[in-house]
Amino acid sequence: LVMSMDWRGTANSLSELADKFYSQPGKLLYSDVTFVLSDGSEVQAHKLILAWVSPVFEMEFYSGEWVEHGRERLEIVDDRGVFRYFICYVYSQNYDLSSVADLQLWDLLYLANKYLVKQLQMMVEERLVNCLKTCQHKPDLLNHWQRSKENILGDQFIPLLKDEIELFAEEVFSSEEFFSLAREEVEEMLKFENLRLTEGQIFQSAAGWCLRNNQSEREAEVEFQRVFQNVIHYEVLTSADFIQNLLPNSNILEREMLKKITKLCFESDRSGIFTRYTQQPVKNILTFFPQNDLHQILKNTSQHSFVNFQVEIQTDFYPNQKKIECELNFVETAAHRPDDVVRMGMVIKYLDKSRPFLKDQIITEIQKKSSSVRKVKMCKMLSQMDSDLNVKLVIDTRRVVPIQVIRQDLLHLDFESNAYGRSTMPVSVDTTMDIFQVSELLKDEHGFAFHRLWYLDGLVICSDIEDEVGHLLFRNTIHGGLGCNFFLEVSREPLKMILPSHFLCMIYMQDKAGPDPTIQFAKNMVMKQPEQMRIDDIFVRAIKYASGAKYEERVDIKFSALKSSHSRFWRVLSEGDTAFFEKLCVFVVYP
Repeated sequence: LVMSMDWRGTANSLSELADKFYSQPGKLLYSDVTFVLSDGSEVQAHKLILAWVSPVFEMEFYSGEWVEHGRERLEIVDDRGVFRYFICYVYSQNYDLSSVADLQLWDLLYLANKYLVKQLQMMVEERLVNCLKTCQHKPDLLNHWQRSKENILGDQFIPLLKDEIELFAEEVFSSEEFFSLAREEVEEMLKFENLRLTEGQIFQSAAGWCLRNNQSEREAEVEFQRVFQNVIHYEVLTSADFIQNLLPNSNILEREMLKKITKLCFESDRSGIFTRYTQQPVKNILTFFPQNDLHQILKNTSQHSFVNFQVEIQTDFYPNQKKIECELNFVETAAHRPDDVVRMGMVIKYLDKSRPFLKDQIITEIQKKSSSVRKVKMCKMLSQMDSDLNVKLVIDTRRVVPIQVIRQDLLHLDFESNAYGRSTMPVSVDTTMDIFQVSELLKDEHGFAFHRLWYLDGLVICSDIEDEVGHLLFRNTIHGGLGCNFFLEVSREPLKMILPSHFLCMIYMQDKAGPDPTIQFAKNMVMKQPEQMRIDDIFVRAIKYASGAKYEERVDIKFSALKSSHSRFWRVLSEGDTAFFEKLCVFVVYP
């Protein structure tokens, strides 16, 4: 069969011709392959056109190596009901995804990936992001969550889905879709850290799911206590939240557990009802500006709640000045206190190809808000931008923070280990304390005769910092540090001052080699950096004798710089080698 009239019109490119040809009424002419779908229906197509679009079809039809080669009828068992949409895309010059139902997009994404059609994959991914952000019936987000878990390309959508479920948790967690979820899915979601639900409401959702998915109240109680009881953060549950949301469903708890929770709530000095998100003392607020939009002024506004205040954040980008402005407007709540601490940090990340030696440009700014301030503005000028622009604002309201202190008297030395984790001591301190105040706190608690506290984050090592501990920890977080630690130098003798050109040697002696050798502390010694960074015989012998080794005794020495609890390496100390010693160094002398 041939067409009786010229269907080409004004089309003159292959894509236009394919589009025109496919849109003609009646049966698709000249087709040389028929796909039999799972419902028994058939779809005709042209092998050559499919091969142009998909490298998978090209291999199937023209490599001569696949079983599909030479066949005119192919069965598609995983068409997922969207194979016709897929064929429409192949032939259409400007394919519109609006005819594809939201959940069917996951099936189309599967086919785009199966046949390696990258353009269609990108179109579906973009459409899915828009669907998730504009979803009208919020419980449908749960169906999307399940589909994302099933799809090989679904991981990229998990963060967005999590954010949307957290934001609309009240509507989502009271829906029939929620009560139809599997136990593992419910448990995972109830652990989300930024749920806009109170702990009482989270308890209510968990209890409701158990009652709906078990045949008896007794079975529901057993399942709740086994799976969900420890998911609730009872320590931040207020008495008002307890009465309003937990108490009506308290029969699902054991009597002793209920007594414990009741006592905890009514002895707390916290009042009001706060969501889990509101009670998060540290929040990371992300703003994303696509590269394609950076030619115009861009604005983004968001509101965020903390226990003691609410904040509106306006983030603006000005292309002519290549400038990012971030303005924070604070409104105090009834729980506000004059001694509240608020630290803010802005991190801007983008690619600048004019500086190829740097993978990303990272610009940071840190401020601390005093109690009387209602508005804070941060502004940064940028360089050439060759990528999307990511702006992260971190707000930290913690008054007490845990820190890790590496104690010299507990120092665990192991040549096979690359960390000091076993030597650390957790300490909770007020964020407004400085290094000296923390040092005195440790002295009072442990009764050290002579001690000195050092701050170390892998870049900065010093003992006389006047900055607040909260600022040091916050700066480390903003700059992407793996860990912020403190080292407590302990001595039986008065401590010596360490000049800028000198460093502290902590010298240890290992006993004779054996299956379980022990390492004993010898002494601390202040040494001067070797001239021209060249290790000489005098330096090596000084370390050897300080350890207690005898003149005629043959020993080796290994040393390691103390930077943080997350990284260290051992190096053999040899005469003639070049080395620059960090401010704090550990030397181990061994036979």
